Amino acid sequence: MLARTSSLFAPAGAALPAAIFDLAPLLQDMHARYGPVISFRLARTLVFVADRRLTHRALVQGVATFADRPPPVDPASLFSAGGRDVSSSPYGAYWCLVRRNLTGEALQPARLALFAPARRWACDGLVASLRARAGGGDDGKAAVVTLRPFLRRAMFELLVYMCFGALRVPDPDEGDRPLTDTEMVSLCSEILNGGTDTTVTLVEWIMAELVNHPDVQAKVHDELKAVWTAAREFRPERFLDGGEGYGVDMTGSREIKMMPFGAGRRMCPGYAVGMHHAEYLVARMVRDREWRPAVDMAEALDFTVVMKHPLRARISARKISQTYVRVANWYCTCTRIIGIPMPPST
Repeated sequence: MLARTSSLFAPAGAALPAAIFDLAPLLQDMHARYGPVISFRLARTLVFVADRRLTHRALVQGVATFADRPPPVDPASLFSAGGRDVSSSPYGAYWCLVRRNLTGEALQPARLALFAPARRWACDGLVASLRARAGGGDDGKAAVVTLRPFLRRAMFELLVYMCFGALRVPDPDEGDRPLTDTEMVSLCSEILNGGTDTTVTLVEWIMAELVNHPDVQAKVHDELKAVWTAAREFRPERFLDGGEGYGVDMTGSREIKMMPFGAGRRMCPGYAVGMHHAEYLVARMVRDREWRPAVDMAEALDFTVVMKHPLRARISARKISQTYVRVANWYCTCTRIIGIPMPPST
């Protein structure tokens, strides 16, 4: 184990504890003793930077210095076609090609707007499933619902609908060739896997916080709005106009206050659609359903930091104003008139 102090390395320390995946306490202790840059070896050397200014300097100001990726090792190479997907491919012409295709074609704003019916279809199915499950309690009471499987199914169905399309992108730098079947399978798998669990985890944490803070849940419902001094506290109002987090740059291009999607050239290309899906799902679930009671907020480290105990809550119906119903019906009518195709009702 090596930890950097100013310009020297500390001597090797004791073996890492058995609970190696619970790194937060270990890193906090090492940060206090050795400084903000810490490295140790877990199969390969890992470097942790616990200072947002140093992180910005390395990932953003350093441009391509840290944009490359090491060769994947088994079994990771099996899931990335040997490092041929967006997240694990080496920095170079091929990576630029597949990322440009993803951001310039599939994830561009105009293309995402065409998927509005798909988002509505997936979310309608989610809300209907939750409503059916919540109505199955004893003595007429709302049943306890575990949210995660319903969210995962809704997000997977939406991404499947979005994913399979124009993936053949010839490019002169790559010999003017189409993507191979293996590369297409790898890219689709990356979108489905990366876009499902990350959004599901984010939405589950948001809903858990709303369950534990009914006053904030009421604000979200009242105007379909929610809102950094206490960074670990759930204070969404900090992001409203006048709050200390208003206008915060989640891309980290100006400065890094948070980096939920990474930063620099290798930042997640789907951050905009991920936030859009999360906001839409939360708004729909809070709009006509009330969530309670308080839940356990313990954490566990998975691909992302997930809830140790999946969110389970009782869901009861709210009264929806007739004005909202008329507006929703008007929107659906306009959608049919202009001819936007609806996803299949499977």
